[in-house]
Amino acid sequence: MVDDLHSTQSLDELVTFVCAQLGCAGILVTHTTAAGQEILANSGLTVPARFNGSIPLSHSICHHTVAMDFPLIIDNTITHPLLRDNLAFQDLGIVAYLGVPVHGHEGKAIGVFCAVELKQRRWSARDIEIITQAAQHAERLLVGYFNQKMGTKLTSKVRPKMAPVDAQKLA
Repeated sequence: MVDDLHSTQSLDELVTFVCAQLGCAGILVTHTTAAGQEILANSGLTVPARFNGSIPLSHSICHHTVAMDFPLIIDNTITHPLLRDNLAFQDLGIVAYLGVPVHGHEGKAIGVFCAVELKQRRWSARDIEIITQAAQHAERLLVGYFNQKMGTKLTSKVRPKMAPVDAQKLA
């Protein structure tokens, strides 16, 4: 599976491949700033047209992943205190989330590779490994994109030894 993942040549190919592997509702690659969250690639998740490819922070779970600079696992966003006031469930239907940060200049988290589900889901060790590997590959694919388009110099690797945070245990 990992070898196949690394054969993808674009973010669109990568998110489509990973979405099929996980059998989840959607896979996103996002760039998150203080102003909002730009969707760089999306497979499966229907995003309302009013968002125009950008999700406000009121609807973002990824901004928590970026702020913590650590993988985030949430099996049920509806009941989780971290997301109590978040509109991701209400407007996007997101009930479960698994995200790994993607790093930019000097190792700072600037975005996320994430899986979302429209129902509760206990993310497996396999799911976490796939998302972590996909985030590493996405970061390599993003180097050129951000260097050209955003003027940001990306590092070429995600911190692979990070243990994911099970947000249910933080509550």
